[in-house]
Amino acid sequence: DGQIIQAVVYVKVSLAAMYARLWRSAGIAAVVAVMAAFVAFLIGARLRGLIARPILDLSRTAQAVSENKDYSVRAAEHGQDEVGRLVQSFNEMLVQIQRRDHELQEARNVAERANQAKSTFLSFMSHELRTPLTAINGFSELLIADLATEGRPEWVEDLRRIHESGNYLLELINDILDLSKIEAG
Repeated sequence: DGQIIQAVVYVKVSLAAMYARLWRSAGIAAVVAVMAAFVAFLIGARLRGLIARPILDLSRTAQAVSENKDYSVRAAEHGQDEVGRLVQSFNEMLVQIQRRDHELQEARNVAERANQAKSTFLSFMSHELRTPLTAINGFSELLIADLATEGRPEWVEDLRRIHESGNYLLELINDILDLSKIEAG
């Protein structure tokens, strides 16, 4: 008939078991998280040792080479991986720089010896040229004086040109000798 019946059902349930499972699950999750963090820390420390240590060693070697200009220093090789190949490339670069530095030093020594030989040659040759030139100038002065007293002006003018040219050459030779003395110290 159109009657509505109302009924109340009362269920009493204990949530303690559910909370206990929840706390146990949270504890397990926390333990798993701590263990995962510890494992991640161990893996990170191991990777840092594998990657960072060789790179730091390479950096210290590069700094030592840069400060001391000693190209015979070599970086320690730690393996055949990418970092190991980087260290090998760095060491090969140092070998090439050391070789080029040695070649430049040898070329400098050769150039210094050549410069010293040039200075010695110039000094020797200027003395060897100056001695006969001084004699030519002296004789030309005597001839000028003799010919001037004898009344031969046509020869005097030619001898004056010879004497002036000899003096000019003597000045050039003296300048060359001065330069070689300056270079020789």
